[in-house]
Amino acid sequence: MRKLTRVAVVSLAGFITLADGDLGAGQFKRFNASGLALGGQVYAWASPLNQGAAMEMDVYEYLSAATSYRCRILYNNTGRQLTLARLGVNGAIQASCTTPVNGTCDLPYVLHAGGLLFQCLVATGNGAPVGAGSIYAIAIQRSPAAAVGPDLAPGPSGFGESE
Repeated sequence: MRKLTRVAVVSLAGFITLADGDLGAGQFKRFNASGLALGGQVYAWASPLNQGAAMEMDVYEYLSAATSYRCRILYNNTGRQLTLARLGVNGAIQASCTTPVNGTCDLPYVLHAGGLLFQCLVATGNGAPVGAGSIYAIAIQRSPAAAVGPDLAPGPSGFGESE
């Protein structure tokens, strides 16, 4: 279980919810990828936990510039395949890949609208808990080349789509 470091207060029609202490949710981390140089990346090491017979889903959110990005699993010693998925601002899964056991994978680069928050999700599956003490590394990488083309424009998902 993880200790929540912030206190959240939500008031709705007179109901107040305070969240502090141990929670059973996966990890959440926000990156600012908008200022990355061409080919640059931000990354994090994660120590995943299990919930029942599966790894808790970990969510990585990143602020974009109007350029292309990809999500990557750089290292994996979880003893499991990891599924990596990229979500648009409308919640649609834009791309996904699954690592081999203890392997890595990269999503393709795709054009993003600037100033929006996108997410990469890491998970295993039911019946596939991760090994105790295991770690993986995730990265958000900016394309090494300018990837804005005249035939692409950000659509409702915030990703580049054919016009």
